[in-house]
Amino acid sequence: MMLKWVATKKDEIDGAKTDEAVQVELTEDEKKTWYRNPTVPDISEEDLKAAYASFVLPTKEEGFDDISFLWQPEGSCSKLLRDWIMEQKLTQRVEDLKPGDWFKEQWTAWQKQLQEWKKKQGEWKNAVRKKELAPKKDDDADKVQMNAEDIDVFQVEDVCDIGSGEPLFANFAYEDWALLSVRFEFHLLLHAFRRDLNDPDRQSFGEAHLPFYYQKYFKKNFNMASYNMSKLSDFVQLITDAVSIEDGSNAFLKCNLPEDAPLGNFVKLAEDHRRERQRRLDAGDETAQLKFTQQAVQQQAQRPGVAQVANRPGHSAGGASNFQAQKRPYQAPAAYSNKQARTNYGGGYAGYYRR
Repeated sequence: MMLKWVATKKDEIDGAKTDEAVQVELTEDEKKTWYRNPTVPDISEEDLKAAYASFVLPTKEEGFDDISFLWQPEGSCSKLLRDWIMEQKLTQRVEDLKPGDWFKEQWTAWQKQLQEWKKKQGEWKNAVRKKELAPKKDDDADKVQMNAEDIDVFQVEDVCDIGSGEPLFANFAYEDWALLSVRFEFHLLLHAFRRDLNDPDRQSFGEAHLPFYYQKYFKKNFNMASYNMSKLSDFVQLITDAVSIEDGSNAFLKCNLPEDAPLGNFVKLAEDHRRERQRRLDAGDETAQLKFTQQAVQQQAQRPGVAQVANRPGHSAGGASNFQAQKRPYQAPAAYSNKQARTNYGGGYAGYYRR
């Protein structure tokens, strides 16, 4: 674009036509504009999403006899194109992304392991129930239960047996199982996205695209209303030990655990979170109460659907769990009496990783 141009204006004076040169100056904003945005796009939005990453400037290697850069040097043009492509990568969804073999293997292994854990919890509860109904010979069972809460979850070698036969997840309610599942699903999704896309410029995606990729990989919806929350950032605070949201305009999701983190580590994080919530509830802090909708969470876990993040504050279809229903059998050891409650549920173990 030229900075200055001359137009010819024709006037009629005394019956004779004369030409008058009129000089037109560009405004400061116009001088800063090196290209125009057409009102009608050159290609459709769908075609642009599919092709923008392969856009390049012409080169002589392609058979051109001569290439001239009239309005800016070649280096400036190349930078402008690179910046534009990068901006698209940060904001556009990858419509044709497909889950790879690594994801499928990890997802199958997780589903199998999760069912085994739930079965183990049921067997333990039945065994404990039988002991409670049987005549008591001594108080060994009570001692085991008290000591279980005093064990450091991150020192447990086998989450199915803390040493007494009791699984680390013995006291999980549906809220804990739900958080355990989502914690791993987000973790797996982010690592699978990076692997399957295989683009060094795109290691993650923004929170606005989470519903799309979640449905594409897990074939089910992620509905914030099921967790009685309206903002993803608030929900992520419950699982920030595994996943967080980076600061910035694009709000990219970030994995806080390596892709080969043992599955048992997610149970440890979930149990640590459960204990912390319970300590806060026992201290009278009702803000620690989870208000998940049990029926909706279970349906979300079992049935595929269209991905969506509902923006409905206070929504509680089907009824949320109340304070009494969420309370767990719990006997806090003396060591807890001097312990400061954390204000961020998972923040204390955001960097935790043990094999």
